[in-house]
Amino acid sequence: MHIKADESVLVIIDIQERLSKVMNQNYLERVCSHIHLLVELADELSIPIILTEQYPQGLGPTIQPIQKILEGKKHTRIEKTAFGCCDDLLFNKKLKALKRKKIILVGMETHVCVYLTSLGLISQEYFPFVAADGVLSRTLENHKNGLELIRQTKAVVAPTETFLFQLMVRCATPTFKKISALLKEKNLIPPCS
Repeated sequence: MHIKADESVLVIIDIQERLSKVMNQNYLERVCSHIHLLVELADELSIPIILTEQYPQGLGPTIQPIQKILEGKKHTRIEKTAFGCCDDLLFNKKLKALKRKKIILVGMETHVCVYLTSLGLISQEYFPFVAADGVLSRTLENHKNGLELIRQTKAVVAPTETFLFQLMVRCATPTFKKISALLKEKNLIPPCS
């Protein structure tokens, strides 16, 4: 499935303090790096960003690295108690108001909130795109199982870079130069640079 900037929304799911403490910290850092790339691109291409927090009274706020990435960027923060974002009325209302059908998902946990959100989006006739390296679970097994479940919903599962380059369309643009510099900073060398 093809994804275009003017049809897309970026949803960052539940990357919160207490839950992040039980994650593999090296992998969490990599996930935050991929989210950083998507947030910068979303900002450049006017893709709306929704940040969700699952019961912040219990799981704490969004972790500082993600808050820092979002600093100065237009985004909507939604507190929820439902595991799947689509089971939250405020989330559904915001998404419907944006009038965009292609939803890029990142966050945690892959096998619970991300999977249930993907399932909910499909049932509401949206098209989920899950960045495989932008989601994580407490265990590698749960992460892999979650990605497999998500694939079974017919969502598109691909690396962050696949979505970056598909959304940018071409190189030799100011947006490409900015994202390319970030990729190099993270020791990833993009094609066409």
